[in-house]
Amino acid sequence: MCSRIIACLIAFLVVQRVDAGTTFRVTLDPAARGEPATGRLVLMLVKEGADIDERTEPLDGPFWGKGQPIFGMDIAKLMPGAAVTVDDAAESFPTVPSKLAPGNYRVQARLDCVRRDSEWKRETGNVYSKEVKFTVGAESSKPIELRLDQKAGSPERPAPPGCEVFEMRSKLLSDFRGYDVMLRAGVVMPSERDAARAYPAVYEVPGFGGDHTGAYGVAAGMLRKKGDLRAGGIHEQAFWIVLDPESPNGHTLFADSANNGPCGRALVEELIPALDKKYNLIPKPAARLLRGHSSGGWSTLWLALNYPETFGACWSSSPDPVDFRKFQVVDIYGQPNMYTMMIPGESAEDFRVRCEKAADEQADAETDKIREAIAKKSDRVNEVIAKAE
Repeated sequence: MCSRIIACLIAFLVVQRVDAGTTFRVTLDPAARGEPATGRLVLMLVKEGADIDERTEPLDGPFWGKGQPIFGMDIAKLMPGAAVTVDDAAESFPTVPSKLAPGNYRVQARLDCVRRDSEWKRETGNVYSKEVKFTVGAESSKPIELRLDQKAGSPERPAPPGCEVFEMRSKLLSDFRGYDVMLRAGVVMPSERDAARAYPAVYEVPGFGGDHTGAYGVAAGMLRKKGDLRAGGIHEQAFWIVLDPESPNGHTLFADSANNGPCGRALVEELIPALDKKYNLIPKPAARLLRGHSSGGWSTLWLALNYPETFGACWSSSPDPVDFRKFQVVDIYGQPNMYTMMIPGESAEDFRVRCEKAADEQADAETDKIREAIAKKSDRVNEVIAKAE
């Protein structure tokens, strides 16, 4: 009798593992990439009923605040035509593949091999899959098949009239990163440029996700406002230059850092002198205005403060936090807790007590959930034992 019960329990546990054993098999299509691939493989899922538009692809994520599953792993020298399995060994959010909740899902995979831009879609050499639909809960132990058969990257759009892209190699950043790093700028020229005249320049730093191609929209907008002294007038009297702040780690902020390298120095020592020479710009601080919004706003403040011999004025709007007394909405110096706001007039001691009480209540709620889950599992085990007897 005892052996029968043990056998039933083992069978029960094995069935549980197989039923919940969702895995993925990702194949590198030779037509998309004909050489071995090393990089970061990421799978993004969207669960049916997650309040995400059906037209939105999973790789448009992550979907902040909606908790869609993501799995990732590093890949080394994956050969064309070869496949890799993504299972519970992958880094996972919010849970591992085998514990996905029952339901219908859409999934896509991408393999980021280049990793020199914060937007993987802009980089030639990266590959990704088409969307695949699958169901968790269906009686199948086969892995979900995904094929990396789509190429990322596309030819850069041609610059519109009155605008051109300037590009040069940065020795400072190339030496720092160990590969060739290019500095880029979208240059919008005065509408009635006089070749014999020297001009001032507005240097715009885009916000997060933006790059030098933002100059294309500036050029179009300036042409529409030509003759309007409040807006188009600046286009007649100055160059408008949009910089490229991108790096493998995202927006560099043009800050000199141990992570991204001497980005500020590369700008003021390499790119700006080259622009001055090519476009006959006035090489004086009074003739250089910084303009930026959001992360670009932080960048322009930093550049103005650290390179006053280069830039004479700064117009920053809605910058990233520049003071830890207002780090987003948190006063790091004054608030005892970053995740719970103090009630106006509340003392630090009352705030501490309230936070501890809330934490205890949360812990009790989580404990109750665990006890309930254990009770349900025990009931199921008892049912198996009863049937075995």
